[in-house]
Amino acid sequence: MPVQQQRSAQRTSGDVGTVFGAPGRGRAGAGNAAMVARIAALASGSDDRSVAQVGASGGQDLDAAAFAAEITEDGGKALSATQQAQGRVAAPAPETPGTALGPGATERTRAVYAANVARERDATLHTTLTPDQAQDLGLFVQNWEANRARYESVSAKTGVPAALVAALHWRESTGDFGTYLHQGDPLGKPAVNIPNDIPVFHAWEDAAVHALTMPDKASKRDQLGIDAGTRDGARLGTFAEVYNGLGYHYKDMASPYVWSGTSAYGKGKYVSDGRFSANTKDRQNGVRVMLDSIGGVDPGLQRTAPQGASGWASILEGRTLAPGARGPLVQELQRRLVAAGQRVTVDGDFGPGTKAAVIVVQKAAGLDADGVVGAGTARVIDGRARPGQPAGGAR
Repeated sequence: MPVQQQRSAQRTSGDVGTVFGAPGRGRAGAGNAAMVARIAALASGSDDRSVAQVGASGGQDLDAAAFAAEITEDGGKALSATQQAQGRVAAPAPETPGTALGPGATERTRAVYAANVARERDATLHTTLTPDQAQDLGLFVQNWEANRARYESVSAKTGVPAALVAALHWRESTGDFGTYLHQGDPLGKPAVNIPNDIPVFHAWEDAAVHALTMPDKASKRDQLGIDAGTRDGARLGTFAEVYNGLGYHYKDMASPYVWSGTSAYGKGKYVSDGRFSANTKDRQNGVRVMLDSIGGVDPGLQRTAPQGASGWASILEGRTLAPGARGPLVQELQRRLVAAGQRVTVDGDFGPGTKAAVIVVQKAAGLDADGVVGAGTARVIDGRARPGQPAGGAR
């Protein structure tokens, strides 16, 4: 897969379709010029809505050899068989993160999914778009509006949600319908970048169906319990991460392919095949932000880091706050711990002292003593559930 460069925001090459002035087909159906302005406002802080709100307004694991080939440039692409697998729609997936995966889910799939569930539940998760990312996101929304029917036709044949197909397409080639969805190489020629052991296709839809129903991709779709209607962010993010490769997972970091443009990702990127740069930052939008912009995922992303009591409410509603976090929400946790009789410094840093105080509370209440603050722990801290009584959560 070629190194993804920051592409011009005005790109119209390939069969990208009529974008400006296209009739609205998606949730973003307002005027496209206004859409760009509104989404660009997300980066400047002049619009305090979530990206979703803005958009709404306008089988088997790889064998050893293939697994080794996964860890390549930009997270890696797994080698695959040349024949096309038959796509089939999996049973509807439960929409609550953390519920059971599909039948036959491997330990590797479960591990990647669990990591993405934790990121989805992080109470501090929010968008961190640069001005360039905000502008690019506006163009992605326009592309979705103009070409939604094409993405839906692929979704109907593969069981992969149309919004996710669109986001993968934008990551691979900025919505260029003259390229393979597999890796962004030009259609009508033998593929050069991984995966390159694929037939030559001349129509984008045919190539896209093949890319999404290759044996390893179809297997992961079914393991994750994904169908065309799935909106669970952790499941969709995990599929996208597997689609790109698991190099980032094995570095114990959020994949920028999924999380770029959010607080879950800081820096670090594969800049060429097998070459990782810890100080390089992915400048594209991740799949998660793109899904949010067209209403293709639940829950929506927060625009800014949650503040104080308002952020605390999100923990009571099911998000979590883990050691290592910083900011106003951690200060709110520390103030509440002090009020509950714990000795902690209110400095906004969820360090060892704060973790130890949380564990004391958890042990006294009979909760999992892991230092992670969820709804159950939050209720105990607030005095809403006495120690020894049900706290309404495992942590």
